[in-house]
Amino acid sequence: MFRKLDEGSTGVNFTNQIEEGLNANVLMYEYLYNGGGVAIADFNSDGKDDIYFSANMERNHLYLNKGGLKFTEVAAGAGVEGRPGPWKTGVSIVDINADRLPDIYLCYSGSLPPDKKRNQLFINLGNDPSGVPRFQDQAADYGLDHPGNSTHAVFFDFDRDQDLDMILVNHNPKSLPVLDEASTRTDLSDPTARSNSTRYFSLQYLAPSHRQLSQSACLGAPGSFSGGFNRTPDITFGADFTRFSYNTNNLYAPASGMPQGGSFSQADRTVIRGSIAMPQITPGYYLKPKLSFQANQYSGVLTNSPSTSINQSLNQPIQGFALPTFSLDSGLAFERDATEMKGFFGRDMIVTMEPRAFYVYTPFQSQAQTPLFDTADAGFGITQIFSENTFVGNDRVADNNKLTMGLTSRVLETNTGAERATVTLAQRQDFTGQRVGLNGTIQNPTRYSDTLGASTIRLLGNFNVDVFGQYNTQLNRFVQSSVGAGWRPTPGRSLNFAYRNVWNPPTDGTNSGVTQTDQYNAFGEWPVFKKYRVLVVGIDVPILTLLKV
Repeated sequence: MFRKLDEGSTGVNFTNQIEEGLNANVLMYEYLYNGGGVAIADFNSDGKDDIYFSANMERNHLYLNKGGLKFTEVAAGAGVEGRPGPWKTGVSIVDINADRLPDIYLCYSGSLPPDKKRNQLFINLGNDPSGVPRFQDQAADYGLDHPGNSTHAVFFDFDRDQDLDMILVNHNPKSLPVLDEASTRTDLSDPTARSNSTRYFSLQYLAPSHRQLSQSACLGAPGSFSGGFNRTPDITFGADFTRFSYNTNNLYAPASGMPQGGSFSQADRTVIRGSIAMPQITPGYYLKPKLSFQANQYSGVLTNSPSTSINQSLNQPIQGFALPTFSLDSGLAFERDATEMKGFFGRDMIVTMEPRAFYVYTPFQSQAQTPLFDTADAGFGITQIFSENTFVGNDRVADNNKLTMGLTSRVLETNTGAERATVTLAQRQDFTGQRVGLNGTIQNPTRYSDTLGASTIRLLGNFNVDVFGQYNTQLNRFVQSSVGAGWRPTPGRSLNFAYRNVWNPPTDGTNSGVTQTDQYNAFGEWPVFKKYRVLVVGIDVPILTLLKV
């Protein structure tokens, strides 16, 4: 049996207050109501359990247990309120320096500049004369001031070397296009294999970025530790085994992707990959060198199917590959108070300027005799132009000698961190030209990329406008452009419109072959009766659906 105690008797009156707004709602941020964190530990070593709450948008609370289920709030005096504003998430308790005093690790997330969502590690310094524990944020000293989108952290000795390691759980900051399966798969880099029999195993190891004396040694007798804290590389390793099985009597059995044609009745693929990186991240800049490799090995038998025939003169053995890749991602971050925008938005705003340079090198190795099972071109967009591989899947690794330069500027609300506008420009220079293609080797590769531009604006009243353009400098025209607009006045009500134009240039050496595609999309939902709402989804031709709620 449980008995509920009111706040008047316990003194625990914490509320995770969420202030909804134009950009702070579940439509704009799907994690809005995930909640904060709570932890229980004896922070002041008096033998009674205390309570620590993290608040998403407000200050955190620390309640000391005075006995008899009576608590006193002391977060301000203890120094564990956290940074003002959003977005605090999970809380973990760990004795990270083995001094028998519980420390607090606090996670942050949200659409904020990196310096405002760095996780905090509050080290317990012991009690003050009044018995209140004192804490100091030392996350940077331990290499744990991660600036990502963190949900929670778990500390344990992963590699059994008597040092604490940490697994940090992050969530995806992207807004996935739920009605566009192809774009969602590209964003998640999660290709779907065309097999009906798959075996998979993987292993990932994150090396600890801090060192400490073993807890068993420290518990024996007090002592001092003179060793410094050091960052160690981020190391990952993974392996994948997949068996592809097909019924070759089926007219739709997929082709092998080999020059000699044919299809596989069964084929096995083993992929081994790994990487080592040494990121250096500061509030003003970041530098992320990375060395990785991928090795593929195949075995299979080509067979004739009713729709294919094998050219025996081209029948060569199936080839795998082993390729290293070096990449260097770097960027700067500048921000200033945009007082001139307060009159327009009605609140304090921040403007950022974020230049970025990304270089990647992968030597060329022919993959013309490598099968093609679950790999496709990744497309060309803002995300893909800063990637190491131009393919999605495991069967192709592009040769690279490429430098991508980009510039992003964002307009953020100072108090909430809500992103009101973003503008990005980027272009890639290929110094040697990519020769690896999906279906053989490219004979005359280009050494430039089109210029990409993208902008997202969130206006007052829950209006949003998205613009994208791909400009070809040699043809002196846009080869791809899109514009979209949406209105979401309240949950369950939305109207959206999008237009996309794709212009395909003529084939080299001809004066014909120009094709142009214009696509119009309209979709939205609106309640019409108490239990019914209208859902409209249309690509060129709208489809009207009446849904019962």
